Amino acid sequence: ELDAIQGMDARAARGATGINGFARSAETMARVLRDNPRLAMAFLDLGGFDTHANQENSLGRSLPQLGEGLLALKTGLGEAEWRRTQVLICTEFGRTVRENGTQGTDHGHGSLALLAGGALRQGGRMLGDFAGLADSALNEGRDLPVRVDWRSLIGRVLQDTQGFPLATLQRILPGLPGLA
Repeated sequence: ELDAIQGMDARAARGATGINGFARSAETMARVLRDNPRLAMAFLDLGGFDTHANQENSLGRSLPQLGEGLLALKTGLGEAEWRRTQVLICTEFGRTVRENGTQGTDHGHGSLALLAGGALRQGGRMLGDFAGLADSALNEGRDLPVRVDWRSLIGRVLQDTQGFPLATLQRILPGLPGLA
């Protein structure tokens, strides 16, 4: 069963860059952005975080590599460009609070998003709220509830870094709630 679940995880990545290659991809992305000042934004799709099984070991390998990739991006951009940069790390789905029988967490609702970069106006804070892990605080008694819509995070980054007006953001992010 574990092999079948891990096979599903590989298919779920849809050809995304594997976390093992993130630092190299981040270095390349930094070089492309630094060498082409007309490019104002970039996206990178990472695979390897769909932890249906063996989550502790998987994340124990993946999260340090995520950190190494972010450091490679910062170093590759250089200090001046990093001061103008915002990085949004988010996922399209959440996770359950409790592990399943194969020590993973299946698809849930709420999740975590991270903002990093020298252009952040305020760092070291949490957006949304956290009501705890009691069943009464969970969505359907099993998932973290969604507290901040990912569209508001993307919208805020686009507004801050690209100057997109709200009307444009509402067209490209249908259903956009208030900006985070």
